[in-house]
Amino acid sequence: MGDLSEPFRAKLVEVLETMRLKIADLLDKARDAGEISDTVDVQEVSNFIMSSWHGAVLSMKVEKSVLPLQIFEKTIFESLLG
Repeated sequence: MGDLSEPFRAKLVEVLETMRLKIADLLDKARDAGEISDTVDVQEVSNFIMSSWHGAVLSMKVEKSVLPLQIFEKTIFESLLG
């Protein structure tokens, strides 16, 4: 729909940016609490998480499987932020 309607595209951008900012805020709090490394660039990692999530959702649709989401969750929470 974003390609067909500029107002719809703009709203999608707004919603996705809100999600990214919430993730960045949570990462910032986790960093301040010592739960993740203090060297983590929360803006960069929040962008990576959002992009990875989009990829996992697309792969789930194509593969008709929950495995991409399971791999995403495992990688993010056990490897990246573990």
